[in-house]
Amino acid sequence: MCVVPTAKKCFELCQELGCNEWYFMSFVPSGSEEIKKYHRCRCFPEYHMCFYNSVPRRYRDFE
Repeated sequence: MCVVPTAKKCFELCQELGCNEWYFMSFVPSGSEEIKKYHRCRCFPEYHMCFYNSVPRRYRDFE
């Protein structure tokens, strides 16, 4: 899991790890290039699933 600026970059990173499915309930399309400052990217290899969602406010103490 890491903070990634765009959904497109997240999906590219996930695919390198074998996660070729974009989470169907994601509000952000996998090809979006809109910069999101506080979004994290997670790959779950056992499900081949890629997640891109916001970091909870209480954990946003980074720049």
